[in-house]
Amino acid sequence: MEEKFPIFMELVNGNSIYRIDSLERMEEIQVIGSKYAVFVLEAKIYPDRVRIADMISNEGKHWNRLDARTFVSRKQKIEADKTLIC
Repeated sequence: MEEKFPIFMELVNGNSIYRIDSLERMEEIQVIGSKYAVFVLEAKIYPDRVRIADMISNEGKHWNRLDARTFVSRKQKIEADKTLIC
C-alpha cells in the first residue's frame, strides 16, 4: 500500500512527535522536561532511510499515528508551554 505524505506520528510515551514528509525527510519534536528540541532528518544514507521506513511500518508498535489536526495542536502546545533548546 502506497503511503500518502505527510504522515504524523507520536512516540508511544508521548515525548516525541513526528512529521514524516517522505521516505527521505522527517521532523521530530522531542520534549525533554520543560524544554523541547527540533530535529530534521534528511535521510541521505541507507540507515536513515531504513529508520523512516521502520517508523512508517511500525512493526514494533513504538509509534501511534496522528491526524494532522492533532499533530498541529500538540506542536502548538509544546511551543507555547516549553522552551526551545538552541
